Amino acid sequence: MKVITQWGQRQPKCSTPNPISSGSILFVHYSASDGSGIDKKGEPIATMKNLQNFHMDTRGWCDIAYSYVVIQPRGIFKKPLIFKGRGFGEVPASQEGYNTGNMSVCVVADSNDRIKRSTVRALGYIVRRCPGARVEGHRDVNSTDCPGDLLYSKVPKLDGIAHKPKLGRLP
Repeated sequence: MKVITQWGQRQPKCSTPNPISSGSILFVHYSASDGSGIDKKGEPIATMKNLQNFHMDTRGWCDIAYSYVVIQPRGIFKKPLIFKGRGFGEVPASQEGYNTGNMSVCVVADSNDRIKRSTVRALGYIVRRCPGARVEGHRDVNSTDCPGDLLYSKVPKLDGIAHKPKLGRLP
């Protein structure tokens, strides 16, 4: 799988190195948007820019909140797209009180979206390259429905993958 590292993103307003360890957690999130309309060339990048702009301009954060973002296949896209957000090396802004020392991945999906097998494989690809030892859902640490019941049902499988030997690092 390929990770898209350059998508025309803005420079972060600030950055904080993330002290990750083998005890770190990868938190799974969803965007609360089903991604409808992401079915033509250029639209995944526009989605990433909109997400980053919302986090930086509306929320006032340094950058996009997530370490990585996965966009489910739809339209002309037959495979999930993996975008680098902050990466694992920068503290995310995605689970209040549990950012430092942890990481996050967001799936562009709504609470009632069926999570495709290829999306779970993409998440597994990230998990196998994540230095953390556990995978949890956003709702496990904050009062929220995120990542939705259908995506949350995949968390135990992803947590099982997290306990396997690690593969190479993500960019």
